[in-house]
Amino acid sequence: MSDIQQAPEKTLKPKSKIDYLGFFLAPLFVLITIEIMHLSHFTGYPQFFGNPYFLLKWLISYVFLLLFQSVLLIIIPTFCAVHTIQTVLFYIMGFITEVLIKVTGDPLLPSDLFLIDNMGEISTFVEIPLLVQCVVSLIFAIFSIIFFVRRRKKHKTKLNLIPKIALCVAAVLVFTGYSYAMCFNRIVKYRVFPKIKIEVAAFNPQADYFANGLVLTFFPRIGELRIEKPEGYSAEKIEELKSKDHTNASKNNIRPNIIAIQNEALWDVTLLPDTSFSSDPMSNIRRIGKEDNAKLGTLISPVFGGGTCMPEFEFLTGLSTNFLPASVYPYIQAVNRPTSSLVSSFKNNGYQTYALHTYKKNFYGRNKAYPLLGFETFLGDEDLENPEIKGWYISDMEVTRQLIKAYENKQKDRIFAFAVTMQNHGGYNWQRYASYDIITENEKLNETDLLGVKEFTQGVFDSDVAFSALVDYFRTVDEPTIIVMYGDHLPLLGTEGSTYIDSGFIKKPSEKFLAGDYPELHRTPYIVWANYDIDLTDFEDPISPANLGLSVYNLAGLTNVPWYYSLIDNFYDEYPVYSPYTIENKNHITIAETEDALHNMAVEYKYIQYDLLHGKNYAENE
Repeated sequence: MSDIQQAPEKTLKPKSKIDYLGFFLAPLFVLITIEIMHLSHFTGYPQFFGNPYFLLKWLISYVFLLLFQSVLLIIIPTFCAVHTIQTVLFYIMGFITEVLIKVTGDPLLPSDLFLIDNMGEISTFVEIPLLVQCVVSLIFAIFSIIFFVRRRKKHKTKLNLIPKIALCVAAVLVFTGYSYAMCFNRIVKYRVFPKIKIEVAAFNPQADYFANGLVLTFFPRIGELRIEKPEGYSAEKIEELKSKDHTNASKNNIRPNIIAIQNEALWDVTLLPDTSFSSDPMSNIRRIGKEDNAKLGTLISPVFGGGTCMPEFEFLTGLSTNFLPASVYPYIQAVNRPTSSLVSSFKNNGYQTYALHTYKKNFYGRNKAYPLLGFETFLGDEDLENPEIKGWYISDMEVTRQLIKAYENKQKDRIFAFAVTMQNHGGYNWQRYASYDIITENEKLNETDLLGVKEFTQGVFDSDVAFSALVDYFRTVDEPTIIVMYGDHLPLLGTEGSTYIDSGFIKKPSEKFLAGDYPELHRTPYIVWANYDIDLTDFEDPISPANLGLSVYNLAGLTNVPWYYSLIDNFYDEYPVYSPYTIENKNHITIAETEDALHNMAVEYKYIQYDLLHGKNYAENE
């Protein structure tokens, strides 16, 4: 045996090792994180697991997360950092979705991201609930992050330059193609997806969330933010519509001042069954509504509990939110250039145009949209000196004072003034008033929901008094003046409709509460009053916000009127209610949107609306 010690053989170690298991496992952990929240809704279990394709839905969501992770790895080469970012991002999306469902009834949608600048203000409106499913999901998310941080010590991902470039290009291309198919391709979204029970329903996102989960509810709706050109839209089609006989719909040659108020959450709270009130909170409105030159009726709002800008957009433009994608905020996504509206028409006819909102001017993008609609002056809460505060917000009586001030200081012969109130904005589950003018009782409601009704009732009472004061002032004014006020939507009372359900105003849902299933949750009051003799026959009961705006517009006796308002007015003569949840003909019979006569008129209406908002403005060309 040799005395020379033989050197031991070197053990060959791999230069690098890719953690393939972790790469494919990480998106599954993210999916589980959001599914813990999604599947916490027991009423949604039948909707999800009752579908034989539920595993395929999970697979589609998983592949999306896998591809998203792959693209992140191109930007951030550290795997555990990518997993942490993806986990945190989707946890936040899931958490916001759960809070929104609890508070408003709808999940997080792409259009909500346009309000990110207003999130601070929005958070003051609602009470963020403590949700057990979100806590459990958070614990799992933290566990998954720790799990992959520990795996990092065992595996390092390293590739040569050329394979890395090839993988990056492939990841981007595959993710782009997959995302396009899921978010934008209409064949996939409206032909392929429905075959596996994935619906992208226009006005029922909550049901979609329960049936499909977060990924397949949020991301396919990104494509819905695009306003697509209607089939058949062209310069020739607009010219054809223009060539039809259009008569000025104005009823007289009187040029009245117009004072319009969109009153926050104005609703007849006395409609709640088994609820007693020491006095009628809307006594003045009812009294004024019985006068000869007044009309008290019902407005059909396109929204419930929120979405104030939707009926507002309709009233000011005469255009319909029916033709906009679900949950689009029209001031942000549809009014991006000088836009023909009732406001601009009043301005073109020599009216001074004035707007007031007793909150932040940038809310819903009003600060950018209002000038484009034709408002010369727009005041927000920051522009008012020492305004009266009632409860938490600027009072409705302050709105009355500001409208009177605007009228008295007008620089032109007539004024069109539009105000959006704030005093009675939610939430209602905290005490905001030191004392109450009306005692409210209901033995069926729990303590929190009853408090909400009390707070809301006081707000209605104050709105009623403020409106009466405005009317009394203009009784003494010689200039002809029309005042119109309407509620934008019903208040968000209780949790998941609890106040409305427990009081018996609506029936208890068999599964999940969906406001769109209840027509009564979209009916608010409107009142029109004038200090001179007017013909109010055009004011239907019920009526859509766009129709209400046009009916007021028609009473102004304007001479310079765009031809297309006659076409839209003719549409509402036949169908005075045209909303996402109900359509009524002139006999106030509910009809289907597929009815031929309605369909033909709606197509023409849609051409005009697209042309004015997004098209080539052929309607404005001489």
